[in-house]
Amino acid sequence: MLARSRLNPIAVVLVGCSGWIACGDPALLDQTPASLTIDPAKTVTIQVHGWNGTGATKTGTFGDDRGGGDIVDGVRRFTALPHGQTFPMAANQIVATEYYGTVPPPYYTAADRAEVAAKKGIPRYAAIVGKYARHVLSRSGADAVNLTCHSMGCLISRYLIEHDVEHLVSDGKLRRWVSFAGVVDGAKLADLDAGKWVDDWAKLLGMDLIDVEHMSRTWVESNVAIFDHKRTEGNNPNFGGLLVHHILATNPRLDKAWGVPLLDLLGYGAAPNDGIVLSEEMHLHAQQPAARFIAPSGASLPVSRSYHAANHFSITDQVSSHALASAALVGSRRVRVSLSSVTLVHDKEHVFFDVPPAEIAVESQVRYPYVKRVDPSNPLLSEVSMERRVAPMFRMNQGETKSPALLVYDGPVFDGQSTVAVQIKLSETDFYPAAGVNENLLSKNELLGTFDQEVPLSAGDYTVTTPDVRFTVRVEVERLY
Repeated sequence: MLARSRLNPIAVVLVGCSGWIACGDPALLDQTPASLTIDPAKTVTIQVHGWNGTGATKTGTFGDDRGGGDIVDGVRRFTALPHGQTFPMAANQIVATEYYGTVPPPYYTAADRAEVAAKKGIPRYAAIVGKYARHVLSRSGADAVNLTCHSMGCLISRYLIEHDVEHLVSDGKLRRWVSFAGVVDGAKLADLDAGKWVDDWAKLLGMDLIDVEHMSRTWVESNVAIFDHKRTEGNNPNFGGLLVHHILATNPRLDKAWGVPLLDLLGYGAAPNDGIVLSEEMHLHAQQPAARFIAPSGASLPVSRSYHAANHFSITDQVSSHALASAALVGSRRVRVSLSSVTLVHDKEHVFFDVPPAEIAVESQVRYPYVKRVDPSNPLLSEVSMERRVAPMFRMNQGETKSPALLVYDGPVFDGQSTVAVQIKLSETDFYPAAGVNENLLSKNELLGTFDQEVPLSAGDYTVTTPDVRFTVRVEVERLY
């Protein structure tokens, strides 16, 4: 049984800056929607590609226009943004660039050539992308830049933001950042040797593994997260004026890369991953107030993320990821779906083998009917499950009522979109190792209740009542500018 009630909008008061912010540049603390004008029609989007094993030793021109592949084509399908290779003067173009190579582009000055030549690895690539962004801004007359990226390209993007490369942040030129299976916090796989143990034989094959060294967690902590060296957090005030969405991949099978789940072979199969990067490495986690985006209502918004059943490489050709990236690049709203209240009527704990309290896992699926009109396959835009090892879990006793304020989905929506389809399943589980539950290997998961409804994009509460549980789903819509 479902019941719905209306909510009054609630403004969230931004916590004032505390002493820890003193190490940030005060000039960057004003990068909020109040001081930045977000206009998709005058914002260019630049795609930053991922790692290539022989990339660091490639010759050829860097910093020029490139096609961008699946991500650029997929975004154009949902946005009709002009391609920068064909329309280089368009103020809303989407285009990719190449950061590997040895030949500078014609627009470089002598100072540009000297600066890039003096750098290696991630700092070099970030400088190339930053200068390319300035070049595209100049030729198009655009006001600002969005960044999209895949894999190591997302570490390059984070470095660019944290270090204010080419003053893109401090000049108010960066608007949005969308990552695809990004090496955002470094990669455990690169940490196995910090990219050094295979250097000797790699060089014999003409490979330079400085990229792998720079993707190690240690290097990222020291050289990328420069504000406070908290690798998994995005506390730098440079993030404060940016809309950020992380697209996470959760399928560890890599049919396109050696046919084996690498992290499983190396002993990390218990952690959610896409075969290369752990899911915990693909997004920024906690953020201090000055690093959050402030909506016109005053709400302090952290970065958002979505989960997709794809591996590290297939994520770039998924319709679901293209759709969400497109909404994140041009949309002016964000929907937040949360579990606001839960009353456990029957805990489903076995009388002999299980021990209260009950462990409640929350699985969810999200679809956009708006996207279905473009792609009849009606793709899942986010899928959170125990099978994928990404479902959140909390504990409670029979007869207890909790207000978990658990965020089930937080994602951008299209301006022409009016509804969102949400399915939420609450189950009692006694065996879910990813959440530390090893109570009873033989006990099956017990479904407590399901919410499955297409709801309007407006604030509202929806309550589900079953013989085992009563829970309330809260929908809130935040305007971003």
